[in-house]
Amino acid sequence: FKLMAGEVDALLAQAYEKDFDVGQLVREAAGGGEHKAAQKAQVLDTAIVRVTTDLRQSVVAHHEDLLASAGCLDQLDVEIQKVHESVKKLKINADAVRRQTVDPFKTLKDKTVLLARVQQTSALTRRITRFMFDARKLRSQLDASNPDFTRAALALRDVESALAEGFVENIIAVQTDVRYIRSASDQVRNAGRRHLRQGLKVSDSTALSAGLQIFFNLQSLWEEVKAALDEVLTLLENWPQRSSLRGAVTASTFWQEIDWFLNLLFVEASKVAFLDHILSDKRDTVSDRSFASVLADVGIASVAVYFWKRAVGILGGKLSHSAQDKSYTKLLVSLLPDLLKKLGASFDDATKQHKLSKCLRRSERAELMAAVDGFRNEFFTISKNRVVKPVELMLPDALLTGNDGEEMPTATDVTSYIRVLGEELTRASSCPELELGVAQNVATSLQVLHDRLAKIVDSAAVKAFWDASSGSQPSWRAPLARTAAVVGVAASVHQDMQSASSTPAVKGAVAALELLHKGTLDSLLQGGKKMILVALAKIQNPTPRNDGEGSQHIRQVEEVCRKAKEELFLMFHTSVILPQAKALCKFLVQAYIAHVCLLPNFDDAGRMLLADDATRLEMVMSSILMDVATAIAADIAMLQAFRRLAFEERLTLEKLREYMSSLPVHVVVLHVYSRLEVAKSPVQQLLGTSQPVLLEEVMAQCQENAWSGTRAVVQAAQSVSSTNEVEKSIVATLAAAVPAL
Repeated sequence: FKLMAGEVDALLAQAYEKDFDVGQLVREAAGGGEHKAAQKAQVLDTAIVRVTTDLRQSVVAHHEDLLASAGCLDQLDVEIQKVHESVKKLKINADAVRRQTVDPFKTLKDKTVLLARVQQTSALTRRITRFMFDARKLRSQLDASNPDFTRAALALRDVESALAEGFVENIIAVQTDVRYIRSASDQVRNAGRRHLRQGLKVSDSTALSAGLQIFFNLQSLWEEVKAALDEVLTLLENWPQRSSLRGAVTASTFWQEIDWFLNLLFVEASKVAFLDHILSDKRDTVSDRSFASVLADVGIASVAVYFWKRAVGILGGKLSHSAQDKSYTKLLVSLLPDLLKKLGASFDDATKQHKLSKCLRRSERAELMAAVDGFRNEFFTISKNRVVKPVELMLPDALLTGNDGEEMPTATDVTSYIRVLGEELTRASSCPELELGVAQNVATSLQVLHDRLAKIVDSAAVKAFWDASSGSQPSWRAPLARTAAVVGVAASVHQDMQSASSTPAVKGAVAALELLHKGTLDSLLQGGKKMILVALAKIQNPTPRNDGEGSQHIRQVEEVCRKAKEELFLMFHTSVILPQAKALCKFLVQAYIAHVCLLPNFDDAGRMLLADDATRLEMVMSSILMDVATAIAADIAMLQAFRRLAFEERLTLEKLREYMSSLPVHVVVLHVYSRLEVAKSPVQQLLGTSQPVLLEEVMAQCQENAWSGTRAVVQAAQSVSSTNEVEKSIVATLAAAVPAL
């Protein structure tokens, strides 16, 4: 019984839920078999009995309340009756509103739709009437003895707009007009094209204006102008006229075809320029709109420029297409400078002759030149090979590695190379479009020459030359000879090419060659200069030679100069070595004077020996330079004046002033100081510097009058009191000259 009571409670709880499913309950009971169904039915009966019992108990419990509320039922009935009456009145009012508003609105709506149809019919009628009027006007303008095509174009534009809208296609009454309009359209357009092409052909402003006005009225101005230009461009498309241009074409045939194209191009360009002038000036009298603004709307600023770009494009395209033939490419590359020159000259002449300068300017000229851009790279490649290959032949890789079996370039080789460079520059000089590129190729060739020559220079051979004794085996001769040949080649190329081109690239390469040959010569003589300095440094107390001619150190200087002349200078051309020979002689003078003027005072025999050394030094320099007195006149004069100064037994104030006018002040000060009684300390000790540094400073100022050590020397002489009045005057004279230093 307790188990059944629990099932009843569960069933009632489930039945009171909102989503209780009776069918699901029945299916579960039936699915459990007959026994379970009977059990479920018994539970349901029990639940029904319980619910009925509970309901009765609830009614009995609230019986008094129900009786107390029964008296209110009459009042409720009265309220419900009032509600019914209010609803009835509301319904009556709603029907009245419907009759007064909704029904009239429906009527108005129907009439509005009818009015819209009437208006559409009226508009269509007016448009048909307008269409028929324009058609009659078009017919009257075209059927006249002298048709006015410009006005007909206006009428035609209106009727064609109506045809484009399509509202007359199904109207039988106007089909005759439609057929006439389509016929008239061809007639008007053909007349406009005839005027436009005839005016363009003969540059007739009247015909052009008529044709342009027709198409302006028809709102197809640019389309028709473009079609007319396309017909002109078709003539250029027919170039080359002869098929022989493609294949084994000759230069004469090529120039004939180019002349034909250029003549046609500039003739037609002048006609188009005239058309462009008409378009830029013409305005529509009705709308007051310029024709140029119509073209500007489609991105055309000038029909002449438009035509030129397309025409030049045709030329470039034809040349590029024909370049598929290698023989043709080879021919055109060989003729490229002349072709560019011809294109430029033709453009310049045409812009003057045909008065195209207002339309075709520098940019259009550049476009014409750019038509052959496809061949420039090939031209520059061939040009580069033409100027670089001779360098590789003159200076092969085997020569750079020191192979003695390879010979250095001959003068003929160098002359031929320079001639090739000159011809290349001359060929491109008449064509500014190629000049810079060719100059760059020449600069590259010169740079390759410089790099290969620099690899041949043997600095070790130079050092071995000065270190080797005269009787030793000359192992340095072959590499030194090659170095001399390098200098000769670099000097020759520099001399002939320094004014060949004004482009920075060529000038830079030529300057590099100059630096190479001058730097090599300087390094060749550097060892000799060091040996000369070593020899002159031995001048402390002059010692005569056994043969009685000068001192021992001059013999060593003579030996250095003899070796330079007989074994070194002979390897070089006179014009190449002459500047270095002059420099060596100048160095001899400066070194000798610098060494001697720093010597302490010596006796008369020593002075005579030094004067004889100066004479011998002049003889040495004469053996190096044939006309040494003229080549280094200032240095020779300084040496002779110094020789006289050194030979002076007694130096007077007048002679001092004379020497100071012909010799650098510091040389006079240093030499005179060593001869004064007040000179207690040598100059080297006085200045507190080493002998090499002092010599370097004195030599550097042999041509100047500004050496800081001069003041210190004079001040040292002034600091010592002397009873010799001549020396006092001399020191005072030197001091008067020093403040200006």
